[in-house]
Amino acid sequence: MAEDDIGLEALPEWQRSDIPVIREILESEDWIPLPSSDEINEWSLMEAYSLSMESLELRDDLLRSIQGKGAFRHFKDSIRRHGIEEKWYEYRRAAF
Repeated sequence: MAEDDIGLEALPEWQRSDIPVIREILESEDWIPLPSSDEINEWSLMEAYSLSMESLELRDDLLRSIQGKGAFRHFKDSIRRHGIEEKWYEYRRAAF
């Protein structure tokens, strides 16, 4: 709506007053768009994180955990069991 001016009259005034700010953001080089959920492949992140492990035993366990049905739950269980949950979330945040 902010880009095309289409349907602005249907918006309540409190939303219309945000349009200039939104346009400024869209036109500025100081802002970059966040990736869409389609662009973020969390399974690939889990795989890359698993492959980054120095310990072969840990790497293999994590890689096994992301195979098949329930991969996300199994991966979460594995990182908790190995005590690396916070490291995973740091890795994930940095990747995002």
